[in-house]
Amino acid sequence: MKYCIKTVIALQALFCLTLGQSSLFAQVPQTLRLQEAEERMATANLQVIAAKYGTEASRGAIVQAGLMPNPNIALEQSAFNARTGEIFRFAGDDASNTEVALQQLILTAGKRDAAIALAITTAETSELAVQELLRGLHYAVRSNLVDLYFTREAIAFYDSSLTGVRKTVQAAERMYSQRTILLSEVLRLKSLLFTLENERLGLVSTADTLQGALRLLLRDTI
Repeated sequence: MKYCIKTVIALQALFCLTLGQSSLFAQVPQTLRLQEAEERMATANLQVIAAKYGTEASRGAIVQAGLMPNPNIALEQSAFNARTGEIFRFAGDDASNTEVALQQLILTAGKRDAAIALAITTAETSELAVQELLRGLHYAVRSNLVDLYFTREAIAFYDSSLTGVRKTVQAAERMYSQRTILLSEVLRLKSLLFTLENERLGLVSTADTLQGALRLLLRDTI
């Protein structure tokens, strides 16, 4: 079931989603509005959180690209002193040979500017990816909430209708016991009741699936 953004915004003004005992947020009936769900998704969804951390890391890479690379220091100490025959003598006049090497990478201005430009491009790309992710998740939250609302409305309609059908079947069975109607009529009504009950079970399964998707999108922990 697909809905355009304008339709969803209009629906947001017209209704709120009431959740029952299997609510997303508690074991008591609560109200979840589209805007509230979107705000929670933007702050709690694990994909969004990870993407935002990646963006922050990309921004930090811009600063790092403008800094001078850290120097590398290497220390080499001989364990055996060939002159004295001693081992592990690291101090004194007869200490083993010690070598210290210092390396410093020096980038020219052009290379540093290129590294900064690349880091900026990477950060901008990361920010655009976050925005695209948010757009997709916003649509998923909206469509799932709207689908769940109408699915629950359909379940409520079936519940009210099944009450009347069950009463009709019971009345038909009494009439059949009195031989006032044919058995085929009773069976036809029972078949209708069975079909409606199966359809309702299908809607309940759909509602559970939608709720599971929303729990994942909104990072529900209850």
